[in-house]
Amino acid sequence: MSNRLFISFEFNRPDRTYDRVVRTIKSLGEPWVEIHFAHWYLTTALTAAQACERLKSALDPSDELIVIDVTNRQVAWFNLSKDATGRLTEDGYARESSK
Repeated sequence: MSNRLFISFEFNRPDRTYDRVVRTIKSLGEPWVEIHFAHWYLTTALTAAQACERLKSALDPSDELIVIDVTNRQVAWFNLSKDATGRLTEDGYARESSK
């Protein structure tokens, strides 16, 4: 099954390497496209939670990440603010877990 994911991340340390994250994103599936800096769209067999788990290994623990599966209306995130997670929850997006 093909899932269409939007991926958005933000570095919170200036010394992070963008190339490592990009390689990881590109390995998740294709076709992919970088819409804006640190905002991607791709097709993959992975769920939002699976993609999130893979991307976490390329990110620093202080970085932020959200993966939105527009095919199945699922979302997974890492280290988002309480305001962001609260709003997502209010709008009916439960955090998808890969566990």
